Amino acid sequence: MKKFYIGCIILTQTLLGIAQNLDFLDEGTFRIRDLKINLLENKTVSESYIRAHTSFKAGDIIRTRDLDMGTKQLFETGWVKDLSYTCDKVSEESVDVVLNIAICPRVESFYFIGNKNFKDNALIYEMKSRIHEPLNHQRLRSDAQRLEKFYASKGYCHAKVNITSKPTKENYAKIIVKIDEGLRFKIKDIRFVGIHAFKENELMDLLLTKTWGIFSWFTKSGIYSEDKLQQDITQLQNFYKNAGYLDVELDRSRVKVEENGEAMRITFLIEEGEKYVVGNLQVISEEEQDREALLKCVGLKKGVPAGPEAIEQACESIQDFYGKYGFVDTQVDVQRALAENNAIDLTFRVTKGLQYRIHSIYITGNVHTQARVILRELNLAPGDILDRKRMKRAEQRLQNTGFFKTVLLTTEDCNAACEKDLKVSVEENKTGSVFFSGGLNSVEKFTFGVTLSQNNFDYKNSKDYYRGAGQKFQLGTTIGHNSNSIDLSFEEPWLFDRELRFGFNLFRTMNKFSSDDFKEQRMGGEVYLGKRLFELVEGKLYYHLEQFKLTGVDEDVSQVIKDERGSRIISKVGFLMERDTRDNLIYPTRGSYLAWDNQVAGLGGKTKYFRTRATAARWFLVNPNHEQTLLIGGKAGTVRGFGSQEVPLFEREFLGGPDDLRGFDYHEVGPKSDDKYRENMGGQNFGFIKTEYSVKMNSIVRVVGFFDAGEVKKFGKIAAAAKSGGFNSDAGIGLRIHIMGAPFRLDFAFPLQTDKYNKKKAPVIAYSFGVSF
Repeated sequence: MKKFYIGCIILTQTLLGIAQNLDFLDEGTFRIRDLKINLLENKTVSESYIRAHTSFKAGDIIRTRDLDMGTKQLFETGWVKDLSYTCDKVSEESVDVVLNIAICPRVESFYFIGNKNFKDNALIYEMKSRIHEPLNHQRLRSDAQRLEKFYASKGYCHAKVNITSKPTKENYAKIIVKIDEGLRFKIKDIRFVGIHAFKENELMDLLLTKTWGIFSWFTKSGIYSEDKLQQDITQLQNFYKNAGYLDVELDRSRVKVEENGEAMRITFLIEEGEKYVVGNLQVISEEEQDREALLKCVGLKKGVPAGPEAIEQACESIQDFYGKYGFVDTQVDVQRALAENNAIDLTFRVTKGLQYRIHSIYITGNVHTQARVILRELNLAPGDILDRKRMKRAEQRLQNTGFFKTVLLTTEDCNAACEKDLKVSVEENKTGSVFFSGGLNSVEKFTFGVTLSQNNFDYKNSKDYYRGAGQKFQLGTTIGHNSNSIDLSFEEPWLFDRELRFGFNLFRTMNKFSSDDFKEQRMGGEVYLGKRLFELVEGKLYYHLEQFKLTGVDEDVSQVIKDERGSRIISKVGFLMERDTRDNLIYPTRGSYLAWDNQVAGLGGKTKYFRTRATAARWFLVNPNHEQTLLIGGKAGTVRGFGSQEVPLFEREFLGGPDDLRGFDYHEVGPKSDDKYRENMGGQNFGFIKTEYSVKMNSIVRVVGFFDAGEVKKFGKIAAAAKSGGFNSDAGIGLRIHIMGAPFRLDFAFPLQTDKYNKKKAPVIAYSFGVSF
C-alpha cells in the first residue's frame, strides 16, 4: 500500500506539473527563491547529491527550458526513476521550485542459478550492472543479451539467460540471473558441397571457423560462433568473386548446421556459377597523350579473372597516376560489357579534374602526441603539390610509429583557389607498458623478466607521464637459471628535428652459458647515430665500451680458461647496415633480411681486433596452400687482432646452439684445446648456411624441416694449441606452436657430419618459448 500511495502522489504531481501553466517564466525575469527537493521513494542517495547534479539553484534566473534541461540531467545520473516538478510564483520577480523525485533502488548483490561452467565473477565481468549502482531494468535486459552472446562465443549457442530483480532490505535489490547453459557444441566436421574450382583445403584456410583439435583448449578454436560464421560467408563470397565467379551463390540459408549430441557439423552449400575473365581493355581520357600510360597503370591483362578487387585496384592506380601531380579529385568510371566466352570488356572513363596544392595542414585526435612528431612523418608541407602517393606513404609512416590505432589523411575544400587543406586524423594507441616475461630454452632452461617501456617518451613532459615526443625508453631486468641482466635504453628518432636517430643503452649481464666452471660478466654501454641511407637501407654508427670479467674460475679447468681470468676493457666503434623487407617478423612468408656489421676494437684498452659479419636471408612463399614457405639464409664473418694482440677467447667466433647449428650444443662447433679438457677455443673465420621449409598445419601449428651446415676455422697463431673443428652439418624436423601470443619452438636435429670431437650421433633437442603476460 505504501508504494501504491507514493506512486499516486508522483502521478498526481506529474499531472499537476504538466497542467501547470509555466509560460509566465518566459515572459519576465524570475529568480528561484527556494529550491525544495522531495525524495519520495528509495532514498539511496542524499538530497545534496541531487542538488549537485541539478543545473539550477536558489538565486538563479529560471526559464522553462532550464527546468527541462535540469530534469534531463538528473535522469542521466541513472539514479532517478521518476520525477515531477512544480513552480509557484511568489512575487513579480521570484518563484519557488519543488522537485518530487523517486530514486532507483541500489543493487545489493547478484545471485546466479544454473551456471555450471563459469564462475559468478566471470559472468559479472561481462555485465554492465554493478553492485552499489542504481538498478536499471533496461540495462538488465541488455545484460541478459550480453551473457547469451558470451555463452555463444564459448560454444553454448543455445544458452538462455533471464535476469530479474527482487527487493531485499529497504532501498536495495538483489539481481537474480537464471541461466540454462544447454550443451557446448564442438565442431567436428566442416564440409563444402558443390565446389569444383578449388580444393577443400584452399577454402578451409579462409575460415575463422575451425574444427575442434588437440590444441583447442589453448586456442579456443573449434567452438561454434554465429558471428564467425557470418564473417566466413562474406570471406568466401569475396574469394570467389575476386577469382572471377561473380554469380556465386552463398548466404546463411545455404549453410547447414547439424547437431549430434555435443558434436556439430557445418556444411557450406556453394553454387559457383560461371567464371568471368577480363576481355578487351580501353581507357578513355580527356588527355589523349596519357592513354597509353594509363592503360599500363590498369595492370589488368586479357584473360585474368574479372574480380571486383582487381578492377577497384585498377581504378585506384589510375587515380594515383594523376594524384601524384595534385589531381586528387580524379574520377574513374568503369563500364562493363559482356562478350563471348564469359569475357567482360572494360572501359575506364577518366576525368582528371583540377590540380591542387596544400593550403594548410591541421591535425585532430592527438591528445598526447606532439604535433611536430606527426608533421615530421608526413613529408608534406603547405605549398606542396597535393600528392596522393605521398599521402599514402605518410599514412603508412605514421601507422608504423606504433603511436596510433588509426591514421587517415583526407583533403578538405578551402577558400583559396586550386588549394585544399590536408586533414590528419589520428586515434592514439597505448604506447607505454609494464610487462612480465617468462621463457625457457635448451640453453637457459628458464628466465623471468620485468620490463618498463614507453615508445612515445618525452623526458621533458612530467605532467603527462613523460609522453608525447616520440622518443623510446626501456628499462628491463631478466633473471635466469644461467644468467641475469639489466638494461636501460633510450632513443630519439629525430635528433634536432632531422631524420637522424640518436640513442644509447647501458647494460650489465652475467652468464654461465659456456660452462658451470666460470662466469662471464659484461658491464658497459653503447651510444649510436642512425639514419636511412637510401631506399630501405638503414645505417648505424656506434661506439661500444664495456668491461669484461671472468670470475669464479675453478682450478680444474683448461689453462686457456685460466689465462682469461680477470677483467679487460673493450672499446670499439662500429658501423651497421641493415635492410629488412619481411612481411612478418615472427613467421615471414616473403621478403629478405640483409645486415653487414663492421667493428674496430682498440680505441682505448688492450683488446684490439677487426671484426666483420654479414647476414643474409630470404623467404619464398612456395605454395599459398598451408602457407608453405622456404627460407634460405646464412651468415659469415671474420675477426683478427692487430698491434701484436691476439683476439681474447670470449671475443672469438663460435657456432652451435638453437640459433645456428641446431644439431650441436651451445658454442660446441669450432677448434678445441689440445688437452684433456678439449675446451672450445673459437675461431678466426666462420661460415654458416641454413635452409628451412615450413608448412602451416592450422592457425597455431607449423611443421618445419631444416638443414644446417657451418664451419669455424682456427687462428694461425694458436694452431699448436688447437685443432680445427672442421665442417659440421645437421638436419631435422621441428614444430612451431603459437601459444599465448608467442611462438614455442621445438627442434629435433640430427648431426650428419661432425669433427672428431663431436662423434655423437644422437639427436639434439632444442626448444625455446617466451611470453609476456
